[in-house]
Amino acid sequence: MKNSSERKRYKTNPNFDAYLLYSYIQMKRNASDKRSRDKADKLIYEYLNNYIMYELYYSYRSTLEKCEFQELYQSLWVEVLADLPRFNPDLGRATTFFRYSIKHAVCIFVSFKKYNTTPYLANQLEKIKKIVADLGEDSYIGMAFEGCFEIAKDNIENDFGCSMKQRAESSAAEAAKYKEMYESAVKDYEAEKRTVEELEQKVLTLEEAGAIKSLLAYSQTEAIRRTEESARRIVEFADNPDSAEFKQAVQDNRHNKQLVEESGKLIQRILDTMF
Repeated sequence: MKNSSERKRYKTNPNFDAYLLYSYIQMKRNASDKRSRDKADKLIYEYLNNYIMYELYYSYRSTLEKCEFQELYQSLWVEVLADLPRFNPDLGRATTFFRYSIKHAVCIFVSFKKYNTTPYLANQLEKIKKIVADLGEDSYIGMAFEGCFEIAKDNIENDFGCSMKQRAESSAAEAAKYKEMYESAVKDYEAEKRTVEELEQKVLTLEEAGAIKSLLAYSQTEAIRRTEESARRIVEFADNPDSAEFKQAVQDNRHNKQLVEESGKLIQRILDTMF
């Protein structure tokens, strides 16, 4: 921002010749080449710049202290140049006409810097906030408006159309969606749990497998004993191989050997299952 000594440079407000400015505007309007347009722009700038600077430092000093000078200065010139074609010297002085252009530009600049919106909407929002604030911190209306001003500000800044009701409904819909997902997950879990329980019923426990192993081991021991006993009988009746006793001994021996082998295999399978 310019300092106070520089501000004094623009304090003099000469009595501008409105028709002189109008001639510069006509020169710019009728220019047929860039050189002519640039010359007209230079004359318009020299005519209006001191007045614009004066208005900034005299009428909007507090605004300048809070804003970036170059940004505000450029914003004023954009507004002034946009209003140039409407200037009519027969209706009044240039300073009177462009004073409103400068005021409008400052209002728009400040509003966008503070709220990112137009002065009208910013003013209306501030009025509503003041009304609610004046009711007191513990007012029922103030409680009802809690969070609404932030939503309104977002709507203004981003051209949204949100409301507290819409956000509540959106949150409720989101909650319902996650509730449905949770309930579905619970159902899937219960189904998997039942499947596991059914499988567990079909699978031997360690205690059951241990009991079966003990039974098989006992059966194998008995089969070994009977195999040895049948082997003795075979030797006993070996002199008469055609006898019924010899043939029965041979049959018993083969049968019990088979039982010993099968019991051993089953015991091994049980052990593999257990460990």
